[in-house]
Amino acid sequence: MYCPNCKQEFNSKFCPDCGTKLIEKAQRVCPNCNIEVESKFCPECGAKIVEMPKPVTPTCSTETADCKNEEAESLYQAAQEYYYGSNGKEENFKEAVKLYSKAAAMGHAKSQYSLGYCLYYGKGIEENEDQAAIFFGIAAKQRYMYAQYMLGMCYYAGRGVEEDEEKAEEWFLKAAEQGHSEAQFELGRLYYLADSNEEAVKWYRKAAEQGHAEAQYQMGFFYDCGIGIRSDKDEALKWYSKAAEQGYADAIEELKKLE
Repeated sequence: MYCPNCKQEFNSKFCPDCGTKLIEKAQRVCPNCNIEVESKFCPECGAKIVEMPKPVTPTCSTETADCKNEEAESLYQAAQEYYYGSNGKEENFKEAVKLYSKAAAMGHAKSQYSLGYCLYYGKGIEENEDQAAIFFGIAAKQRYMYAQYMLGMCYYAGRGVEEDEEKAEEWFLKAAEQGHSEAQFELGRLYYLADSNEEAVKWYRKAAEQGHAEAQYQMGFFYDCGIGIRSDKDEALKWYSKAAEQGYADAIEELKKLE
């Protein structure tokens, strides 16, 4: 435990020197370099340092950490009830954030991601993209695919971290390989913009097969124009139709042209 006045750690509830109630020491982290820093600004990149609770390292493997951490999982489930039963009420979002925070400090990846999400969108807590990116990063390193996807989006858009397309691709790939359809779509788009059309087709197809409407439209477009794959009007029609059934406007327009 840490005394905020004396700046020292003690193994007690109150500081033996000044009597102040001790708190858990926060971790001062650079949102860009992801390193602990004692100063107000990172000596490597100059970014303003943010404070966050120091997470407890899970005692079991990353793949099963959440399910084995019964106390944290219980807090997470209670938080979910507040969050999704909030009906837009800020006080319910705030209760969810409190519970997510407690579970996150226990190393619970889903709670770390959820806390990051609340910070990212300002739900129940003041919006803070820097801290959101930190929590996404912690959960992403535990292989939680939703956090991996969101961290990829942070790097892609330069929100909470410095814009970095290579890191965005890295995290999209990790999530995509676990079956995250949005990550598969974003990865396909990155490859398409980089003129790696065969790789783009590969990942758009994976997303399309999971029902991602825009990816279905893209597959129709690729077959229609012979981009990254041989031209096939029947396949183009099939994928345009799947996207159109979900109300995707561009696909509806393309179907009209083919009829």
